[in-house]
Amino acid sequence: MNSEKIKDLKFIIIFIIIVVFSLAYLTQSSLAKYRKQADATINVNIAQWNVVVNNESINNKTTLTQNIVPSFTGNEHIKDSVIAPGSTGYCDIVISATKVDVDFIYEITANIPEESDVPDLKITGYIIEPSQTNTTQIPFDENTTITGNIKKNSNKNTIRLYIKWEEENGTMDNYQDTIAAINNGKALIKANLKFYQQTS
Repeated sequence: MNSEKIKDLKFIIIFIIIVVFSLAYLTQSSLAKYRKQADATINVNIAQWNVVVNNESINNKTTLTQNIVPSFTGNEHIKDSVIAPGSTGYCDIVISATKVDVDFIYEITANIPEESDVPDLKITGYIIEPSQTNTTQIPFDENTTITGNIKKNSNKNTIRLYIKWEEENGTMDNYQDTIAAINNGKALIKANLKFYQQTS
């Protein structure tokens, strides 16, 4: 009888050991769900900044390779698309933000550089977003800074500069006017454009 009790006792002890190990394994697996570690990569898209001026990207450039061509409307005394004393015209600076993912601010200054053969050329005014209903020019002088905001991913933002060859109050005389034309002189305007991300 003793040997049967010992046998039963051995069976119970083995059974208890198996149950304890099974419970320990199950407990460890279920608790391991809360103790595991994993690495993850967070992928964030960086905002595009590709401002385009008159169909030319300004990325990595300090000077546009294409000149901005002004329009001069002739009259009964002056042919279209040429400049002469008394001529008036305009040039458009068109800023595209279709590939810009942030709102930004622009600043434009312009002047007649010393190397211009027509120092009597003047910027007389400007209009932001000219249209049939928006025709009022804002006065411009060499100390003027044109500034404005452009919304992200906007298509076309136009700043129109109005130009005049000042005849009456100019510094050039008729001889200098004639020499500039004979020598195929260059009437130049220098525009400086700056762009800043809008942060507030």
